[in-house]
Amino acid sequence: MNTELNVWADKVKNSAKPILEKYKLDFYPFQAKLNLKSNVLIIGLNPASQDGYDGTKVLNTEPQEIELTNEKIFQGNPEYNNNKNTWRIYQNLMKIDFFKSISDDFNFMNYVYFPTPKFYDIKNIKDFDIINICKSLTLDFIKIINPQIIIVLGTSTGIDPIAKNTKTILQGYKKRLIVKGEIDGTTAYGIPHPSYNNFHEENQAISNMLKKIFSDEDIEPYSLSKNSEVKNRNISNRSKFDIEKFKRKFGNLRINETKKWLDIIYDGINNDEILIRVNPHNGEFGVRKNGNSNFKDLKEAHFYNQIFDETYDRSHSSWFIRKEFKNYTDINSELLNDLENFISKLDKQKNRN
Repeated sequence: MNTELNVWADKVKNSAKPILEKYKLDFYPFQAKLNLKSNVLIIGLNPASQDGYDGTKVLNTEPQEIELTNEKIFQGNPEYNNNKNTWRIYQNLMKIDFFKSISDDFNFMNYVYFPTPKFYDIKNIKDFDIINICKSLTLDFIKIINPQIIIVLGTSTGIDPIAKNTKTILQGYKKRLIVKGEIDGTTAYGIPHPSYNNFHEENQAISNMLKKIFSDEDIEPYSLSKNSEVKNRNISNRSKFDIEKFKRKFGNLRINETKKWLDIIYDGINNDEILIRVNPHNGEFGVRKNGNSNFKDLKEAHFYNQIFDETYDRSHSSWFIRKEFKNYTDINSELLNDLENFISKLDKQKNRN
């Protein structure tokens, strides 16, 4: 490893150690092992807990056992390679041909090196300015490796909070697909966070524009939403709920089916009894406490809330979380994946208790 990077890693260690000594947090600047031959840098805001995968601890953060080394920092998360193919973030990235075509030839790091359910939750730690500490270190790293292209995961939740002079250069059917901005004078491009799904045509458009950017070709701002015929056809094809597919997927659970909806009663954490309802009649999906009142009164509400992303509504009086079918990009993929992820995380947490 070159001298500059070792000096940088020393700064990372010196900055992280007092934080780790006081707080029991996971810590890793890199998701994947550092690749000095790559010209592509992917940046996630921070390793958010609800989008993580098994084995997220790289460094033992018990105060008496901290042993920070440059090698551990450069190795990234040792569980990344074992878990990436089942990690939703990686799976959705690979649906974009640009990433698939470079075959993991990229660096994948975090803008902030400590995990929290939401990015700005890290500000709850008042005695360290963690965001600015990590921001400075990340900018130093960018200057050292000088990547050809920087891709930030997330638009409103990614590039918007950390970049200036942002502008949309690729607009999708419902959302921005590529946002160009500057991070301390360095050009970066934000794409939708891969915890969400895109239309196939949107992934193609993202890939095509990233390939042009990477090849230094001229690009012009473009909007897919202008093609209303394709848009309407795709939305129609992906917004019709497939009841039989749902029942096949969750056939191992007891599903109570009525003329209007499908209910699953599931044992939550700490004796929470959870009602999961899919309502094709009203076109909505919801999760709440089972019963006739106090629908949001769940003992482990904070944990459940972290599992569902920000596209789910928390304001409805009768539901803990809720989402209308029309707000899914591909309901028969997204809803089933989100529910499977919810149940999986519940089961893992119950097994730990």
